Amino acid sequence: MAGNLVEIQFEEAKLKRIERMLKGVPGAMPKVMSRGINRTATMSRTEIIRQIQAKIKIKQKGIKKGLTLEKATRNKWAASIGISTKRIPLIYFNARKAKKGVTYQIDSSGARKQIKADELFSGGFIATMKKTGHEGVFVRRKIRMTTKIEQLFKGKGVSERSNRGVIVERFGPSLGHYFEAASGIAADIQSKTGELLEKNIDDQIKLLLEKRGAVR
Repeated sequence: MAGNLVEIQFEEAKLKRIERMLKGVPGAMPKVMSRGINRTATMSRTEIIRQIQAKIKIKQKGIKKGLTLEKATRNKWAASIGISTKRIPLIYFNARKAKKGVTYQIDSSGARKQIKADELFSGGFIATMKKTGHEGVFVRRKIRMTTKIEQLFKGKGVSERSNRGVIVERFGPSLGHYFEAASGIAADIQSKTGELLEKNIDDQIKLLLEKRGAVR
């Protein structure tokens, strides 16, 4: 699930200028508009990633997992960049193997944290799943998890049947949840897209007319 972070579309009032420039070139408008908008969307996403990485210790791949890009088509001249509310695997938050377990860092200005063993789980470890090739930070369940887990903290213990030893992946916050740490990025990107979009569309017009030998 994702909410829109940046909307990219051309102002209708400015379309007349483009129509005049492409007059006599059949089918040019949809091609120019969709390509120009999508190039702008891709560049905007790259800038969002760069700005987020300056504030949050997260690998680029992790940010890409948290961002969605809905591209423009020849029939729909608009694109959007969304931000996911799905939690991101902890492996992307600068996770490293340590002498005892795994350490990670979320805030660029914050200290590294360590996954420590407790009554329920062992200390963390980094592993790659054989079937999928997915690398992650995992913990091993020490005891069976039940709906009466409160008994553990009352000193009564919990049954150790069935799912003892199950491996569980650890996750960090979702990009959407943590986005406050990078506040202002959306507004900054949105304010720049208008100028960038005009440039990218003009570039597409120029390329198209050059191919047709129509540049004056």
